[in-house]
Amino acid sequence: MAATKTRLELRNAIVSGASIDGQTGAGGRHPASTLNEAINTHIESIRSLVRDNGGAGFRLLSSISPIPAATASEDFIEVPWPTDAEEVLNVDVFTNHGGSKWQALDPADWGQRRSLNFERSYPDGGIGWWAPKSMPEARGSASVTAGVVALFPSTLSGNYRIEYVEQWTPMTDDTHVWACHADWALWVINAIIMDITKRDNNKKENYARAERSFLRAEQRIIGASGRTGPGRIVPKRMGGEWF
Repeated sequence: MAATKTRLELRNAIVSGASIDGQTGAGGRHPASTLNEAINTHIESIRSLVRDNGGAGFRLLSSISPIPAATASEDFIEVPWPTDAEEVLNVDVFTNHGGSKWQALDPADWGQRRSLNFERSYPDGGIGWWAPKSMPEARGSASVTAGVVALFPSTLSGNYRIEYVEQWTPMTDDTHVWACHADWALWVINAIIMDITKRDNNKKENYARAERSFLRAEQRIIGASGRTGPGRIVPKRMGGEWF
């Protein structure tokens, strides 16, 4: 089971390691609100570090939804990017064409869209393709424009669901808990200590201690991230012929 750290425990460790006791009040140099924001930001960073180095966590499946009709006057189908998704990883479909079982669509690039049909191409999985059409973004506005995932070919029918990386939900209370490995907590704590102490001549020892601990933790994190991964499989073609 993963270890757990509350926001208060993380902040107290940062205050102690950076020797900033008495400076975290509302009018202090390092108010608690600033430290809390840094904690959430660095947790987002460590999740990216783990994922980018082969870690398989932080994944969710969207609810099962009917595949909608094709986009008007187009040869693809549009489905919404999950609202809490940081990154889309895969799209699965349940169709009669897939033998009435869940099948993964092949990933493709939006720039290939005019070739993603059975007249010009054939997907390795035999069902179809998916491609990010647009990412969620804020276009000079306080609101976010939803992203879109495109499915091909336009004749797909049945149900679909999306596998994605979930966005980090910030801790907003000192009692909120972060489930983490010990090295993840060390990485976050010492990264923030380094940010706080790097400009202070009288905090060189604090910085050096934090840097040593940070580098050791990061080395172990990267080494362990790819330890748990997919096993080897030998896929078959739709008709049972081996690749």
